[in-house]
Amino acid sequence: LTQWYETGASKYIKILYQGISSNLKLHIDNMEKIYDENQTTENNCYNTKFLTDNFLSLIMDLHGTKKLPAVCFCLDRDICELLVTSASDQLEKQESIVIDSELTPEIRREKEKLRKQREKQAKEIAREMAKAAKRKTRDEDAMDNDEMALTMPIIEEEPAEDPRFTFVKGFETVRDSNAISRDDYEFWLDRLKSKTNWTKDHPLVKAAFRGFGVHHAGLPRAYLDFVETLFRAKHIQIVVATSTLAMGINMPCRTVLFAGDHGLTPLLYRQMAGRAGRRGYDDVGHVIFFGVQPLKAFRLIKSPLSRLNGYFPISTPLVLRLL
Repeated sequence: LTQWYETGASKYIKILYQGISSNLKLHIDNMEKIYDENQTTENNCYNTKFLTDNFLSLIMDLHGTKKLPAVCFCLDRDICELLVTSASDQLEKQESIVIDSELTPEIRREKEKLRKQREKQAKEIAREMAKAAKRKTRDEDAMDNDEMALTMPIIEEEPAEDPRFTFVKGFETVRDSNAISRDDYEFWLDRLKSKTNWTKDHPLVKAAFRGFGVHHAGLPRAYLDFVETLFRAKHIQIVVATSTLAMGINMPCRTVLFAGDHGLTPLLYRQMAGRAGRRGYDDVGHVIFFGVQPLKAFRLIKSPLSRLNGYFPISTPLVLRLL
């Protein structure tokens, strides 16, 4: 390539470029044609709906080709949360459909019986706590929560998410010194709930059970710590973030995604893409543009970085001090 460029043989470079890019260009043109419903100049495959509709499919492809964990950068906070919650909801919906189709009548009756027992136990605990709160004398002080729990019948909790519908690695299947243990996971989860007053039904907590996390400056610090810890421990596999993860936080990954074009600059691109490829784990890091126009992706990769020029003022006091 260098010899062709120096000798002016640009036609060979053009032939090589066309041979390499023709397949990719054909796929992009077909995608734009499919999503351009009105056959206008405005292509619909670069909007928010395209991102939310296809985000889960992309993550499944990365999972199938062993390119997780991944960090998905999107500079719009609302879209970050929308991508994660929509993917989590899709997995939950598919899980309920498949599991319902697999259950026999006997198993259905047993699950319904356990559900009613859990509801009854929760009502009994609430009733006892209400009685304890009404006691006024110190001698008749209410039993604490631990004693109350011992007096109640212990009912087994509902099983975790089906492994077919989550990207979380199970505690028993992980064989890594850096992997988080079940006790540590419960500690961080309880810490998150206590500091944010979130329940397990919160959309971002439910998404964490599926292996998704969100990271931007508008979220509580306790949740950000929760996501960073679980991602480093390989429990959470996908984090959708703004530029808060571009620098300063140790969260390397195997793949970096750029979802949508929301003010990306060459400098931000270089900082974010540098996350791909973990030292000591990966030989190659992958960078994927998702919902970014090809011309913008080309400019991000090709553009030179802005120069950083220092300012050193020369003043009379400075000269006198040097002398």
